[in-house]
Amino acid sequence: MLWYWLFAGPALVLAALSLGGERKRAAYVVWRLSEASEYLPPASVIVPVKGEDQGLRQNLAALASLDYPDYELLVVARAAADIPPGVLPARAKIVLAHGAGCHTAEKVQHFL
Repeated sequence: MLWYWLFAGPALVLAALSLGGERKRAAYVVWRLSEASEYLPPASVIVPVKGEDQGLRQNLAALASLDYPDYELLVVARAAADIPPGVLPARAKIVLAHGAGCHTAEKVQHFL
């Protein structure tokens, strides 16, 4: 019985202390999430495009209507012909990559 309490006693004490620390951490997380940050850095949303994909028009429209103060929507393609007509929202900027062929997928090459 003595051996049991020599091992179980410290484990129970550590578990109780851990629960107390977890409560402090949870309170800190709630406090940090309740703060409203005024600083929102500028952001770029990059969308590689090659031809007509299912739901492309809806996805680009959703990205163009994001509720973020300072962002740009970049639609990247190898050539203008890769962008289907009528899918670009007014807010989108077009970047033509003109990348050379390599051993990666064409959409991935636009980021290289």
